Amino acid sequence: MGQIHKIGDEYYIEFSARGLLYQQKAGKDLGQAEGLLRSIEEKIAKGELQTIVREIDLDIFFTEFLKYAKTQNHPITIRRLSATIEHFGVYIRTHQPDVKKLSQITPRIVEDYKLYGITMRAKDNRPVNPKVINLTLLLLREVFEYGIKIAFINGNPTLHVRLLDTASSIKPDLTDDQLSDMFDKIPQPYRLAFMLMRYSGLRPVEAINLTWQQIDFNRNVIFIRNREVPIAPQAMAALKELECRVIDHKAPVLVSESGESMTVDGMQGVFLSFLRKCGYTHKNLGLSVLRRQFVEGLFKKRLSLLGIARISGIDDVGKLMYYSLVIPITREDMKV
Repeated sequence: MGQIHKIGDEYYIEFSARGLLYQQKAGKDLGQAEGLLRSIEEKIAKGELQTIVREIDLDIFFTEFLKYAKTQNHPITIRRLSATIEHFGVYIRTHQPDVKKLSQITPRIVEDYKLYGITMRAKDNRPVNPKVINLTLLLLREVFEYGIKIAFINGNPTLHVRLLDTASSIKPDLTDDQLSDMFDKIPQPYRLAFMLMRYSGLRPVEAINLTWQQIDFNRNVIFIRNREVPIAPQAMAALKELECRVIDHKAPVLVSESGESMTVDGMQGVFLSFLRKCGYTHKNLGLSVLRRQFVEGLFKKRLSLLGIARISGIDDVGKLMYYSLVIPITREDMKV
């Protein structure tokens, strides 16, 4: 049996056919919506499936996407997604009034929308910030990926639209050889703390407060707040080795041999001291480089923007634009 839902002052019907879920606008009259649903169900019963087109109205699709996204993402990120959808919707209504269906969104429309965003900022005497434009396009990319997921479209129209180039910003990094040197020479528990930050993306305070109860060795994950963090092989071996020697599993994971808890300041001091001893003297090279390199690694693996935010525990997806130099710019960059 199909269902009737109401969005604003309009009804839409929802029904299944050919193993797929269909949704269709049905106007503002409940009786009309009920009649349309009965008519379609009769056609389905008679096998007249060829008369049913796999389509969805844009406003229905956006509503369904936000309903789904709220189960996956932080409220701050949901607000950004909602604002993006509203802004795109205004553009469609005012500049593309004939576009009503999801399938009508083409790369050309998305490209025109990008130019619209640039032009409107210039008209309002606001500087054109490439990161703002890019974030909007990247969030739309996430929205339309959901359209592929629920089988209403076959391709993502945003992937054909190039993002804006961002200003170059040189950030200090540690090479793989330098990291290996560090992890070989720094004593525990600091070595494990730094490995968890670099290879699993934990924040310093998350590493310090980590308990054995948060670690699932069977599934190779760490539970941090409301997210599951995959444990990288490099850190897993060190965790298992340490766990074998632990007597009190209620104690924090990262404690010194004397039983003292670690502090963020203490971790930063050990980190900087090691860098100086090894000749790594860049003035902006600090503890945060480990987590940053973890997040940049997720971008290089072509994970989605929302997926990276969830894995790394970033509440506001907009903060990922800090890493904009490693965000794939073109469709070719997106290929794995």
